[in-house]
Amino acid sequence: MSSTTLLYAELVHAELVKTNLTNLLNDPHVITSAPEFLQKLHSNNPRQPAERSRDGADKWFFKNGDLATFKFPATLDRRGRFDKSTPYFNAVNRNGKVKLDAKSLRNLKAVFELRPLDVDDHWAYMYPDGAVTSSRQALAAILLIQGTLDEKRGRLPDTQQTCIIRTYDVEDRFVFTLTSESILSEEPEQMIRVASSSAQQLAAETSLSPYLAKLKRLMQVTSPTTEDHDDQTPRLRDMPDPDQLFNEFPTHLNDVVKAPPIFDDHQNLILPTEYESKLPNESLVIVEASLCAWEIKKGGRTERRVMHLRPLNIQLVPFEPKSAQEDTVPLTQEDSEHRPEKRKSIKATASSSRAESTRSATKRKNLDTQNEGNKPKKILRSMAPSSVTDDVMEYDDGKGELEFIEEDDI
Repeated sequence: MSSTTLLYAELVHAELVKTNLTNLLNDPHVITSAPEFLQKLHSNNPRQPAERSRDGADKWFFKNGDLATFKFPATLDRRGRFDKSTPYFNAVNRNGKVKLDAKSLRNLKAVFELRPLDVDDHWAYMYPDGAVTSSRQALAAILLIQGTLDEKRGRLPDTQQTCIIRTYDVEDRFVFTLTSESILSEEPEQMIRVASSSAQQLAAETSLSPYLAKLKRLMQVTSPTTEDHDDQTPRLRDMPDPDQLFNEFPTHLNDVVKAPPIFDDHQNLILPTEYESKLPNESLVIVEASLCAWEIKKGGRTERRVMHLRPLNIQLVPFEPKSAQEDTVPLTQEDSEHRPEKRKSIKATASSSRAESTRSATKRKNLDTQNEGNKPKKILRSMAPSSVTDDVMEYDDGKGELEFIEEDDI
């Protein structure tokens, strides 16, 4: 490929990134000011939705009754310390050891680590004015909400809290963590089919024993059929399993895998079975998420407080709208405002290759730092509970208290 072609590809890539982010900043749902965002929140937060959520989480709402959502740009970092988007997800502790039993399998979740945008990012020359500010203000809003919750419900010791914002003390920086809903469906289709047919099979048996009944049931659940896979819905048996740990749960191998809402550059859903091949280790993303909180009580007293930032939509940047032609790069305002519930695609396609040369491009030195605001690291440090430091996270991750909470007890 000639240098001219590479340069053109880099220019097209950079222009598309800038167009995506510019359209984001024009979206009325994007966070541009933490104080203004907090003014939109209902005074009675957090609380249960009108229809109680399946996992019992308290949530935040706007004054008009809509679910409060955070929309902002960030950098996805799959190599970060707090990321758990690799095989076995949050069943892997910080030491790389896997704790997988029936309880943790049911609560298997993906955790994505996000860095706020910064003027020192290696692709900062692509950012439009206001992009870094939006990312930082989202972080500030979450820290302020966490502080308000502590004042409202009472401060807990650091070791009894799980927070969204984590810190890298040595590098003196904050990161977000996005935690998905449980990956596995609670009512897998194959298990329902086996249960509905068991009565007829049981009546036809001439000889019954606990051993034979269990053996036949395992054979029915674990034997793949065309019917199981004709819709290409991923199952637990399809997930990467380098240590063959999922095979220890034969009755769950046909459980349906629910993909977190993360989309490639053509706005196609990336399935968990494709993370290693299609999800970059590092990528700009546009995030839309909501807050969830749980008070875990025992004997009427709160033993632990957990907060999650739950992804509603994670869109890799740059991306083209589905209606765009291959030679078209502008993104319309209508496309930038699509809500995640309107998405209909459930299949992922191969991501278009991105110009690697952009990673080594010279940073633009004349960034307008005045428009981007001051760095929040020192200012916000006092608002961040010490429970999000490296040392305490070793305690949380090692015990697995965040990942394996009983949803029935929340």
